[in-house]
Amino acid sequence: MASAVPSIARLNRLYDRATSLVALGVWECDLDTSALTWTNGVYQLFGLSPLIAPDRAATVELYHEESRREMEALRAEAIATGRGFVLDARIQTVSGVERWMRLTADVEHDDGRPRWLYGAKQDITEDRARIDRLRDLAERDPLTGLANRGMFQAAFYDLSETLFRARGLSALILIDLDDFKQVNDRLGHSAGDECLRQIAARLRHLFGDAFLVSRIGGDEFAILLNAAVDRDELMLRLGKALAVLRFPVFWRGKPVDVGASAGATLLACEDPHDPVLRFGEADAALYLAKADGRGTARIFAPDHSVQPVATSVAAAAALRSPRGWASTPSLGLVRQVGS
Repeated sequence: MASAVPSIARLNRLYDRATSLVALGVWECDLDTSALTWTNGVYQLFGLSPLIAPDRAATVELYHEESRREMEALRAEAIATGRGFVLDARIQTVSGVERWMRLTADVEHDDGRPRWLYGAKQDITEDRARIDRLRDLAERDPLTGLANRGMFQAAFYDLSETLFRARGLSALILIDLDDFKQVNDRLGHSAGDECLRQIAARLRHLFGDAFLVSRIGGDEFAILLNAAVDRDELMLRLGKALAVLRFPVFWRGKPVDVGASAGATLLACEDPHDPVLRFGEADAALYLAKADGRGTARIFAPDHSVQPVATSVAAAAALRSPRGWASTPSLGLVRQVGS
């Protein structure tokens, strides 16, 4: 009579067939040697041959830069704490095909020390495309196409300490249009909407390298930078941005004067991630910029000292103020709103 207990070989075949239905594979990493053990599903995910032993360094290079930083940060945290993680990572196969992968990981210990990482990797490319389409509807501002307040909340307020460090966020900028209510009052809300669309397009261009450009209120915008930037570089970028934002927008072929003020705070990866505090710093800087007569920008610093206002882009770039309030002017490149 045939045995009621299936053989190991049959169980392995069953596992391979079942996991192939959901593009899933399992993996293990020996933390002493970095040797990897994969099932067929992982080889297929990366487009690699199962006849060649996988190499961790080469595999990590198949992650896109941001996903690689996040994975390495979560991996280090898992080894240090013994807690697993789940990460949706963007990868590229050896033949250049873009994919999204859900990485699930946990830690196995031996004599009280972390000895192996193990888990599953699943191709979620199609699911991610569907989710992204739904997310665009939920997290995009329908008027401007920028990220909305909910997306800003998720990207900044809801960010874990580990991912904050991994993403390398360097500055938070708040921009508020000056006297925008007058545009609505004089020309109507249709003109105001067109003004917001054109300003949003300028911000998207000015901060094309930003982690996030979002509209968080009626005429309020928030920008998260993740490129390395110091106080002088940020001051220069803000000055240039305000100069561009002060060019008139056009409504029915006629120019409409606009302007903006900005407040910013620098974010340091080595500091604790305190989004409420950091937003308050940028908001305080914006408040002082508005109080200065608008059309200006200020950068927060802990001692709240004041740096004299520069009078040109060159002067703004030349300012050297390691501490204190750094202030940029309206730069005089285009006329003031209402002048």
